[in-house]
Amino acid sequence: MRKVLFRIDDAGLENDRFNQLAEMFISFQIPFAAGLIPIKEFPMIDNHQLVSFFQHGHRHVNRSLEAKKSEFPENIKLDQCLQEILEGWSLMEKTGLPLWKAFCPPWNRMREDLQLRLQQDYFLLGGKEMKRTKRSLPYDIDLHSKSFKPSLEEVLFALENEHAISVIMLHHTFMEQSDFNNLEELLRSLKNGNFYFINAKNDL
Repeated sequence: MRKVLFRIDDAGLENDRFNQLAEMFISFQIPFAAGLIPIKEFPMIDNHQLVSFFQHGHRHVNRSLEAKKSEFPENIKLDQCLQEILEGWSLMEKTGLPLWKAFCPPWNRMREDLQLRLQQDYFLLGGKEMKRTKRSLPYDIDLHSKSFKPSLEEVLFALENEHAISVIMLHHTFMEQSDFNNLEELLRSLKNGNFYFINAKNDL
């Protein structure tokens, strides 16, 4: 049985659309992990058994002096980055939401020294370039990037890999109604297939 983790980034932005996405997963009884931006307004979800909230940056702002966006770039001191991340987690702990102590940087970019420090306390999530370990998972499939949205057949083919856990990343802020329709078709297909859906706060 193949294991799949659904990861939804940017919880706290466009919460009406996020709630629509969450309700779809709940209707299929499929668990998912949601990256919460600590200083944003927290989304309201009725079924907490199926969701695991992890930390998605601190403010989700670009502070890089380079072309590629990053909230924690080299020009920000390591100690400051760690302090901000700790403050963000403290805010999340006060929400009463079901938390999974995992961290994913905005735009999936995390410098090496920060990663080395965080991996002592957090499960780490990131982009495809991240090394896959027992304590870190890159995504395998990005369903809703700005430049490319894979078809159902392409997603199912991508899940035929050798990884113990396949990670499917979603961005509700990029989704149109047609994307919700396509996702519903994907969830129905996976639900009827030979897949185990990871409940991160319990399984990882």
